[in-house]
Amino acid sequence: MSLRQLYLMRHAKSSWKFPLPDVDRPLNQRGQHDAPLMGERLSKRQVRLDYLAASHALRALRTAQTIAAAVAYPVDSIRIRPELYIEGPVGIIRLIQSLNDAHHHVMLLGHNPAITALANCFAHTPIANVPTAGVVHLEVDLEHWADFTADAVQLADFDYPKRMDD
Repeated sequence: MSLRQLYLMRHAKSSWKFPLPDVDRPLNQRGQHDAPLMGERLSKRQVRLDYLAASHALRALRTAQTIAAAVAYPVDSIRIRPELYIEGPVGIIRLIQSLNDAHHHVMLLGHNPAITALANCFAHTPIANVPTAGVVHLEVDLEHWADFTADAVQLADFDYPKRMDD
């Protein structure tokens, strides 16, 4: 078996200030603060990614760009995956199962309710809500992403901007 790292992240807080289509909502002031904060925390934990995908929604892309810069992932290598916007947990699991086996450190950046529902498929203690800019870190023990199931996954960490360090 091979231990892989999977990070499920919800986009940072977005603005409802102007009447825009949902996909065009930008980050608000809190989101502009929280995305770099979480990027810094991931960097301090020495998180390195070899695959980062985000939904096509502006708030998710901006969050992904901020995280990428913080963990030294090439911003121009961020993959746009509409499934992370429109699909629920089953669709995202299909996305995970389609990942290239060369990727061992993966972040998928999307939206609720799918991120929280997916996290709860693997957490032994229920997570009521993955807040904006929250990151669920899963350790996945398998050789091939195609074999991805709940049996191969263990919750390693759950972090979010308002979490206080122990």
